[in-house]
Amino acid sequence: MGNINDKGFYNSDKVGKIGEGRYLEKLDELKGEGKITDYMDLRDNDLCRLADIDVAVMTGGKTFTITDIERMILTRRHNKNCCLIDVKTDTVILSSNNVFLEWIAHNVPGCFGSTHADKWIYYGIDDRFQLKKSWSIDLKGLRSLITQEEINFSNCNANYCKKEGKENFAYRVDVGWLIEKGVAKEMDLV
Repeated sequence: MGNINDKGFYNSDKVGKIGEGRYLEKLDELKGEGKITDYMDLRDNDLCRLADIDVAVMTGGKTFTITDIERMILTRRHNKNCCLIDVKTDTVILSSNNVFLEWIAHNVPGCFGSTHADKWIYYGIDDRFQLKKSWSIDLKGLRSLITQEEINFSNCNANYCKKEGKENFAYRVDVGWLIEKGVAKEMDLV
């Protein structure tokens, strides 16, 4: 079966920057309102890019240095006052209602298989590149659903493709179901 979400990742750099830019604007607002302590844009950090982390959001009056954040990534020991975020922007979620959990992409770990993030901030945009909806998805909770086999071949749409020696594997999971399971919530970030 082909990957129906592939068509949604055209112009992926342009699409990704739309969501990332909006999320950074929202973090400025939250910081100004005193709802977060601070945040750090990590998109230019090599280790964070490899770990699929775009932003660190700091709360509880605590601040963290880039060294602190890199140590959290390397040891996988995260701090409750520093949430590591990967911002996703998708052109297909609005019509499919599916979050795409990519385990393998071209024989290497895909975004879900490789991320060290605590949460995804997931934006849905239309074909005019307008943000329409957003969700917060707890990745620890999502992985727990997989461990408990609530996400598997029989109850989720799985995409597997091996072509020209390149292997790809992902689950497509209904975002409404993730909300029911308590690992996602619709956000007012648009």
